Amino acid sequence: MKKLFVLWAVNALSLWIVSEMLSSISFEGTTPLVMTALVLTVLNGTLKPVLKFLSFPITLMTLGLFSFVINAMILQFAFAMTSGAGMEGFWTAMIAGFGLSVINRILSGYFDKD
Repeated sequence: MKKLFVLWAVNALSLWIVSEMLSSISFEGTTPLVMTALVLTVLNGTLKPVLKFLSFPITLMTLGLFSFVINAMILQFAFAMTSGAGMEGFWTAMIAGFGLSVINRILSGYFDKD
């Protein structure tokens, strides 16, 4: 349960940082940001592994680059499920997904000191 809360907090902080860096991502307040982070955490734990499994052949053919497309799709889906959160287009999702990956990796390493 603690790990899930840490993942949620890391996602929320990462989303905030990415939204500050990209003007094409917006939140109407703190609640939509936190709810988007919660939806993203749940989707990353449930839907993303299924999509990665199903897309393994194309991911293998593209030498792993298709995983960025999966990240962008998950991110767009999380934004679509949350009211008060906005993102402009697929390329924004691709850039934001890459940024979230990098920031999440850094923050997870910092907070995951069990």
